[in-house]
Amino acid sequence: LADGGRPLQSYLIYTTEDINSTHGDTDLIAALGEPLTPTKPHGGPVCIVSAADAAGPGGLVPGGACACDVSVEPNRSYNFTIEASNGVLRSGLSDQAPSVFVPARVPLSPPEPPSAIRVEGGFAAELRWFGPATAGGLPLLSWKIGILGPSTDADPCSAPNGCGESGSTATDVQREVTVSCAAAITAAQGPCSSIAWAPLLVPESREVAYGARVDGLQADAKYCFVLAASNAVGTGRWSRASSPVWTPVAPPVAPLNLVATVTLDKKHRVMVTVTWECGRSRAGSGSLAAFHIML
Repeated sequence: LADGGRPLQSYLIYTTEDINSTHGDTDLIAALGEPLTPTKPHGGPVCIVSAADAAGPGGLVPGGACACDVSVEPNRSYNFTIEASNGVLRSGLSDQAPSVFVPARVPLSPPEPPSAIRVEGGFAAELRWFGPATAGGLPLLSWKIGILGPSTDADPCSAPNGCGESGSTATDVQREVTVSCAAAITAAQGPCSSIAWAPLLVPESREVAYGARVDGLQADAKYCFVLAASNAVGTGRWSRASSPVWTPVAPPVAPLNLVATVTLDKKHRVMVTVTWECGRSRAGSGSLAAFHIML
C-alpha cells in the first residue's frame, strides 16, 4: 500500500488519559459547529508498529483492518489517536477513538521472593521485601505470606503453581499469614526491627520496603516463604519461594512425676532410688540420649 508516493511504513499510536473537564473555548467552538482539531500528546507516541505487523491476514489494502496491543495501567480511562508514516511525512492525527475504561484488577505476582532471615534463639523468621504501594490500579491493602513447610529434606523449596526457582514439583502452602501494608511498612522501617537487612537488589523509585515476622515455626525444620499482594479487587498469585530457613533444635520436655525413695542395696547401704516419667516427645528435639541427675 503506497501513501504519498511511498510505501506505508508504520503507525504511531498516541494515548491520553480521559479526564472529565470543561473549558469555555472548547464549548464555544463545539456550539458553533466548528470541528475540533486533535492535539498531539506532549509525551509522543506510546507505541510505534510497522505497517506489516499491524496489517490483518489480508495484508495492507485500502480499508483493511489493522491492530496492535498497547500496554496501559488499570483503573483508568484512555483516548487513542493514530497517525500513519511513510518514512518521510506523517498523515496527521486520526479522529479520536471513543474513550475506553480499563478496569482495576488483582495485583500481579511479586517479581522477587522475600528475603527470609531466621530469628536467633527462637522459632520464628523475619521477612523483608520491596514492593509497590499500589497495584492493579488500586492501593494495596495487605500482603499474604504463604509458609511452605515444615520439612526436613534438603531439596530447594518450590512455590505453588510450579513457580519455584528450581522448577520442581509445586509444594502446597501449609499456612497463611496476612499482614496489613501499614504494619508491614512499620516492621521494615521501625526502630524495633531485630535484623539488619542487606538487600541484593536496588528498589525501584516507586517501591517501598515491607517486613513481617512469622512466629510459631517448628524446631529443627526447613521453611520457605512466598508472597501475594491484595487490593480491593482480590489477591494476586504467589511469588517464587524464598531461600530456605532452618530453625534450631528444640530442648526435650522435662521429666514428670519425679519421686525419691530411701532403700537399702545388697550391701545394706542406704541408697535413694529416683524414678520419673519421660515427657512427651517434642517435635524438633531429636532422639533422647541421656538423663542428667543433680543432687
